[in-house]
Amino acid sequence: VHSVGPEGQPGGDVEWIRGWGATFSPDGQWLAYASLDTGVWEIYVRSWPAGDLVRQISTTGGIEPRWCPCGKLFYRAGDVFWSVEIQTEPELVWHSPKVAFETDFIDTPGLSFDISSDGNRLYVVKQAKPDITDRVHVVSDWLAELNRLVTAIDGDVSRRPLGAGRDEGPRDADSDPHRFELARGV
Repeated sequence: VHSVGPEGQPGGDVEWIRGWGATFSPDGQWLAYASLDTGVWEIYVRSWPAGDLVRQISTTGGIEPRWCPCGKLFYRAGDVFWSVEIQTEPELVWHSPKVAFETDFIDTPGLSFDISSDGNRLYVVKQAKPDITDRVHVVSDWLAELNRLVTAIDGDVSRRPLGAGRDEGPRDADSDPHRFELARGV
């Protein structure tokens, strides 16, 4: 880790930290990060900039630490989001991690969640519509269907994008003889 002063001048090197997703405490004196040092991703807190005090905070794995302005440290392990109350002054003291939220979400590259400034809301990207798992859509003669869709979008009926031998205009999906729906449990 390398620090830079307010004018861009080098602030000095801090010992090498093998980790990911670093975030500073609200007072700027502590750095939380995820590390694979034990063979499992865990959350650590390290004094800053000295780096002489390092403590493992998570107990069952964790990634993506986020330090809330309210003083809590949040992180996740799968779909479970944990919070830890941490006191940084006059010395580092923390409570056991507690489950804060559990929700499905879209895991994005980098940090995939954020916390409100009061620590009461979790912000994640969720799927707009749930996956449909109770039916299968089967399209027979899919080449003709693809040509129909491309023609409908393109609007050029004289163009046959994949060499289909017939012109077919747009059809109503319910009257399409090439489509049918299988429903499970109906």
